[in-house]
Amino acid sequence: MRISHKSKAPLDHVLNVLQQRDSTVSGNSYFRKMVTYKAKNIANEFTIILQNEDRWRKDEDALRSIFPDQFYLCLVTCTGKGAAEYHSRIVSLVEEFPALMCFLVVASHDIVCYERKRIARLILATPYEQLDVTTAKVSHLFSVELTAAANTGLLVVHVYQVIVRWADRVGITTQPIESGNSAICFLTGNAPRMEKPLTCARFASK
Repeated sequence: MRISHKSKAPLDHVLNVLQQRDSTVSGNSYFRKMVTYKAKNIANEFTIILQNEDRWRKDEDALRSIFPDQFYLCLVTCTGKGAAEYHSRIVSLVEEFPALMCFLVVASHDIVCYERKRIARLILATPYEQLDVTTAKVSHLFSVELTAAANTGLLVVHVYQVIVRWADRVGITTQPIESGNSAICFLTGNAPRMEKPLTCARFASK
């Protein structure tokens, strides 16, 4: 249980980030942080868990000495499962559009930014039909400004403000997770013997 708990510490880190609130900044700043660097940093925590397993507390040493094979198998399995969940739920979302547009405003509009150049070029090079609706609109309405950003790394202020305002409207919260957990507890509480496929189907229908 301790190995399982430690291996999922990065997932707890994600929830802690989403639960943060700062009255001096708008809630979107957490979304932009998650997209531009926080998601990558948390993903690296899974690697650190495997690299630093020998630094765990001494009460795991006894288990390691008695069941060395089982210890490493459990460690790798639990950590790999947590990393896979994190990648599918978080990383896969922040590494595609429209979330990638946050890199257009990762630096001030009047500062040359390589990441802004990279994303502007990627938007312009992608056909409209392969973009999501939001990114396609930005590409269509601001093609001239994006071309300039792709060449210079600078972004005109009015486009910068549009992207920032869009990010302001992207809410990140743990409330849907908590609501989902409550629904699952309700379903399984009323039908303890219900198997996982039926539980998933009923939860998806709610």
